[in-house]
Amino acid sequence: MCDEGAMVDFDVIVVGSGIGGMAAALKVARADDSVAVLEAAPAFGGCMNPMQKGGYSFHVGVHYLGQLAEGDRFWEILDEIGLADRVEFIELDPDAIDRYVFPDFELRLCKGRERFEDQLIELFPGEERGIHKYFEVYGQVMKATESLLEVGARPSKLLGWLLRHPIMVKYARVPYQRLLDEVTSDVRLQTALAAPWFDYMLPPERASVAYGIATWDHYLSGGYYPSGGGTALRDAFVAALHEHGAELRSSSRVTSIDRQNGEFLVACADGQKWTSRLVVSNADPVLTLGELVNPDLVPTRIARKVYRLRPSASVFGVFLGTDLDLPSFGMTTGHLVHYGRYDINRIFRQQMDPESPNVSDCMLMNSPSIRDPEGDVTPSGQHSLEILVGASYETFEQWAHLPPGQRGQEYEAFIKGLGDQLISTAERYLPGLSQHLQFIEHITPLSLERHVNLVQGGIYGPELSPDQLGPGRFPDCTCGVEGLLLAGAGTKGGSVRYSATSGVHAGRKAVALLAAG
Repeated sequence: MCDEGAMVDFDVIVVGSGIGGMAAALKVARADDSVAVLEAAPAFGGCMNPMQKGGYSFHVGVHYLGQLAEGDRFWEILDEIGLADRVEFIELDPDAIDRYVFPDFELRLCKGRERFEDQLIELFPGEERGIHKYFEVYGQVMKATESLLEVGARPSKLLGWLLRHPIMVKYARVPYQRLLDEVTSDVRLQTALAAPWFDYMLPPERASVAYGIATWDHYLSGGYYPSGGGTALRDAFVAALHEHGAELRSSSRVTSIDRQNGEFLVACADGQKWTSRLVVSNADPVLTLGELVNPDLVPTRIARKVYRLRPSASVFGVFLGTDLDLPSFGMTTGHLVHYGRYDINRIFRQQMDPESPNVSDCMLMNSPSIRDPEGDVTPSGQHSLEILVGASYETFEQWAHLPPGQRGQEYEAFIKGLGDQLISTAERYLPGLSQHLQFIEHITPLSLERHVNLVQGGIYGPELSPDQLGPGRFPDCTCGVEGLLLAGAGTKGGSVRYSATSGVHAGRKAVALLAAG
């Protein structure tokens, strides 16, 4: 703890231990600079933490990961901080990383871009020209997107970036629906090309072109799952941080961040205060810059930007334990995404309806116990099953002021009714499921807001719409406050990979600033 007149306690304080925060801390620690990680929750890891109850373990934050083959983009990020060889990753079924089951056809996300393109042409032989056009744009947009991850969003560099990637002049600020309309008028094909919308939780009419394409790209090199789930990934970070001398403090909720005489003063809810030369915040920019940082330090333009940020949508889900033999019903290591109709735009609007959400037309199912059979995630002889749908915070907001267990019978009946609808839909694929349940737990936006500190339960940080990517976020990990860096979903994007990338980039900047004195 700091004493007046003493040197700073740490070179860097990291606020929050999500994957972005821990990646930043590890990058700093490996450079032999002193670093402390302050985590509000009792356990480290943020969304990497599992929900463990009744002998079951569910991993809502880490379902699957891409680009983890040696030399691929995510692998390189983990390798830079010494973790690529410390976590064993299980490759998911390369023929069915995802299964999108539509009313009259099934699309399988398979490993290999050419294979996937051929599958689309086979399903839609009359749309070959449009499919080829889609993948031409795909290649150009991905080249530009990966370049932007390194460039950041400094105005001095953005113009040069646009000149090198003119495709983004056309697509950077328009919704994904614009691209879909250009390549095809076939509603079925449009729905297929937007099928993984759960990975950015927006429909085509609101999602960015970059994210609509990047989601496919992330998994077409293969899908992976950490052996041991998100817990194994979290534990690898924690062990490496300890080995490199980092200090980790859980149950240390940061309540304020101030800067005085060139030093940061970070105060916690338990009354402890710490000083540092730099701060990296893995908390949402809305929380960091809108609640924690002394407002006198935040430039007016940044405060306005933060005020305008809209959180991403959240999820409602039911986590199940069952004695059904799920593989015998066709469940595999991948996700099964059910579509009861076409038109994702309509599906999304109905799921987000705060008065009467429709959870039956589209849902995602996966089984951690099938993906990781040696992971000790269920009691012997049973399987775990996660069923998720999109959800709005407004649907549950009337109970937000009440703690869990005290929200009353109306709340309990409401979430049970939604959960029963999901289970009923799941029985199309798993007959008799409702009669073979050993465990049931529900998650709501309130769960994610309370336990992971996500703004309104938004699972991808700020909404991934065109105006909130690139300059609409904080992609260069700076925020106009000298010495304060950002990491996490509010910077480069909402995925695990982008959050980890942001942490490494923030860590690089911190190390350089410390070296420069």
